[in-house]
Amino acid sequence: MTFLKSSLLVSASTLVGIAVGLVSQKLYGIYLGPVGLAYLGNFINLVSVYQVLSSAGQQNGLATTAAQYASNPAELHKRVSAMLTLGLIFSGGLALIAVPFASTLSAQYISDSQYAYVFVLLGLTGFLFGQNLLFMSVLQGLKAVKLYVTTQIVMHGINLIFKVTLVVKFGLGGALVSIFLPNVISILVTLYLLHKERLLDFSKLKLQVELSMVKPMLEYFFMALVSFALLQVTQLIIRGLVISKVGHLEAGYWQAVLILSGTYLSFAGASVNAYYLPRLAPLTNRAEVVREVHDILKRVAPILVLFLGAVFAFRNLGLRLLFSDAFLPAESLFIPFIIGDFFRIISWTYALILVSKKLTLLYACTEIGFALVWVVGSLWAVQDHGIVGVSWVYAWVYFFYLVTLVILFYFTPLLTPLPQHEGADSGRL
Repeated sequence: MTFLKSSLLVSASTLVGIAVGLVSQKLYGIYLGPVGLAYLGNFINLVSVYQVLSSAGQQNGLATTAAQYASNPAELHKRVSAMLTLGLIFSGGLALIAVPFASTLSAQYISDSQYAYVFVLLGLTGFLFGQNLLFMSVLQGLKAVKLYVTTQIVMHGINLIFKVTLVVKFGLGGALVSIFLPNVISILVTLYLLHKERLLDFSKLKLQVELSMVKPMLEYFFMALVSFALLQVTQLIIRGLVISKVGHLEAGYWQAVLILSGTYLSFAGASVNAYYLPRLAPLTNRAEVVREVHDILKRVAPILVLFLGAVFAFRNLGLRLLFSDAFLPAESLFIPFIIGDFFRIISWTYALILVSKKLTLLYACTEIGFALVWVVGSLWAVQDHGIVGVSWVYAWVYFFYLVTLVILFYFTPLLTPLPQHEGADSGRL
């Protein structure tokens, strides 16, 4: 399937997701306000970390593996079984933390222990959350774009129903539960479609992990931990700095723009990941990877510039429509966020090469290094420049991150030749 067709299909799902996100943001603006939104932001970061851990960080790894072994069902089922098993093990460990320490976690991150039940519910259902994410990765890796889109759209519909019902009726508590519960229920849809289309034979999936698979799975876990989970922890730390140095209200303004940014970042990320990551996996020749990178940049960059320009032009209207007038002070944060988002999206085209080729140490060093720069820069900026300074640090960090990846890709021997892993002798990476 071509990039255009894949993008259109994935974009349809993502647009539905954006619509659901916009409705959610309006509900947050009305029923939570800036202070409630700051607490919700903390919980979103925690759930995102939980997402990585409950799936054992195997989402990108499973998508890559499914793409590599699509023509070898026996090996595919063996590797899917191993990654699902690892996810269950991690989910069990998380439950042993979330349930007994629910009151402590609630007081620490929501400033009120009355929301302990939310953490208990997350701990008890987290294994379904993680397994659904892994099965979705199978759809992505097998390039079953139509099924992937169908599943996503159904999930968005479930998400909307839960958010409208829970936020309106229960306020902040309902908003917290609505962050993760729809994904738990959506596993039924994912399993049904996988079974119906015979993409997986569930009778061949077993709770087992072969020792030979442990090393590559741990590499994927480590890369997921230092990228996605590290990003969430970084945001938690920075939001904590804003709250302690400036206040809960300003943290809510910062979170509002962060949510808006995340909404359109999901659009770009879903389109690029669904098409780009499975195409990178089989490529063993550097020249082929370079052509793929240039092709994706030529398609994405012009659209991105136009879209981000529109976001800036309608920023005031967007805050009024999507939140409320109480969030209008956040308008001053749009320029640095938009600039940072541009560099961030472009950097994905290079960062995903490190993921697909399992350049674990290099990937970890860049991610951890720039996360530390972001935190230290924010600590310095918030003292004298408040949330505007923190937002400009975000833009500068992703600019230098992109520059670093470009230098590594074009001007160093680190990616020449591209490393190969299991299966390379049969013509696959």
